[in-house]
Amino acid sequence: MENKEVFIIESNSAGNGTKALINAKNSGYTTHFLTNMPEKYHKMDPNPLKLAHHVTFIDTMDIIQLLHFFEGRNPAAIMTFDDFHIIPAAVVANSTGNITPSLTGLVNVRFKDKTRTKTKGIGYPVQYCVIDSKNNLVSSPIGYPCIVKPVDESGSVGVSLCLTDIDFTKACKKIDDFYSNITGYKYIKKILIEEYIVGEEYSAEMCWNVKGNSWEIIGFTKKTVSEPPYFIEIGHTFPHYFDGTIEETIKETIFKWMDSVGLDNCFAHLEFKLIDNVPALIEINPRPAGGYINKLVELVRGVDLTNHSVDLALNKPLNIDFELNEKVAGIKFILPPKEGNLQSIDIPQELKSITEYKITTSKKLVYETTSGDDRIGYVISTGRTAQDCDSINRSFIENLKFNYLNEEKINV
Repeated sequence: MENKEVFIIESNSAGNGTKALINAKNSGYTTHFLTNMPEKYHKMDPNPLKLAHHVTFIDTMDIIQLLHFFEGRNPAAIMTFDDFHIIPAAVVANSTGNITPSLTGLVNVRFKDKTRTKTKGIGYPVQYCVIDSKNNLVSSPIGYPCIVKPVDESGSVGVSLCLTDIDFTKACKKIDDFYSNITGYKYIKKILIEEYIVGEEYSAEMCWNVKGNSWEIIGFTKKTVSEPPYFIEIGHTFPHYFDGTIEETIKETIFKWMDSVGLDNCFAHLEFKLIDNVPALIEINPRPAGGYINKLVELVRGVDLTNHSVDLALNKPLNIDFELNEKVAGIKFILPPKEGNLQSIDIPQELKSITEYKITTSKKLVYETTSGDDRIGYVISTGRTAQDCDSINRSFIENLKFNYLNEEKINV
């Protein structure tokens, strides 16, 4: 008898797990959501705890507990959309005989130092070194400017641009003070120091085709990040096209990177820059893109990548039939304009040209804006060019009014 139960372990803040629940239910599957942090989803709309047929509260970072939970079960699929649960989910999926990425490949991309080692010699040769967070170095071993980041975080958390010894020691101490995050993951306290690569950032949205046993590039995204010293993703546009010969070089290099890390049987979100038209790897994420990039792909191409994520977890071949049109979709994230006690946000009544917007929080004690966790909303639009989308989104944000405690209303 065919098993019709799809298990999803946690979700990311962009709601990919929630969409996967909906897609699995629409395909006739019973859905089961596993979580250790139900409070994370209370303000998420729709809420995966209310969508799933069944919900189990369990320590989703504890592989032993997960193996015990799945013993004797026969899942149709086991999935996750949260960076820190990808390896635990793969371990239990492997134990139940479900399709899962190579654990070696997952380790190679989960830890940024291993990614650098495995991809060395491919594309632009990024200078780097790895140190223990308690090494007490007072100066960067590769000089300045450099990037300092934990080897095992995501979402720009702990990433700093260092120009001086003071910047360097401050950045290293910040990472050394890390203990665990909201998921319960405990950091391994190693620091990756990389040369600072100047240039615009892009990502390749990719999917493994189980029928062809190969990687497919769905499209490229152009990313916008905040000013140094922190690199917060504040906007994306999809699709982005490169000149023909450059694009072929990029694709060839990307496939070599993927082969070198040994990743397969999953989606991938690969970030890179260009140095004199030579691709320089930033990082590889073994999952569909976050930051609502999947929504941009769907708006432009008519393709729901979370639906294809469910198909892949069910070991179905890739079946993407892109709609061909000239649209571009763009998202711009909303950041608090300053520190203080934010009480509310007034939204303009005229919303022409806006495809979608969401204020994820309108009341917040705002400190220094240092990571993607500090974003408080987003706006999405479509247009014929990336410039069209950027203009529409900027206009929307510039017309927001941020109300701080005991202060007058301010615009961005």
